[in-house]
Amino acid sequence: MSCWLSDGKGKVYPVNSSGQLEQQLVEANASQSTNQIWALERDAGDVMYIGLAGDRAFINYLPNPDAGGGVVTLDQTIPEDKGTLWFDFAGSGSEISLRNCLPARLVFKAVVEFYETGELPKWVHWQQV
Repeated sequence: MSCWLSDGKGKVYPVNSSGQLEQQLVEANASQSTNQIWALERDAGDVMYIGLAGDRAFINYLPNPDAGGGVVTLDQTIPEDKGTLWFDFAGSGSEISLRNCLPARLVFKAVVEFYETGELPKWVHWQQV
């Protein structure tokens, strides 16, 4: 199955291996000046949005982007009123609850597992959106 990673600003990177995918995410997270949302798209039509914010990150998975719905990562240890992080995607801002952000290293691990198996990791808590 073909996959590609896009930065929301017109750059698209083909994904050829899980190691390459993880390296691209780590490098993007380290080099960006603002919190940014990336998109991992598969030729199956589903999209995994990955928000990178230094030591925190989130995933929003849409099995069918045209139909809406989907799931987002959930950190059950963070209260709902703890605050938000601002992310840029294609020049538009989006606020994401801190409750939906996990340690970045866990998000990278979850994205790689999804790439390798095509399944959302069961060890991640997911919230319906």
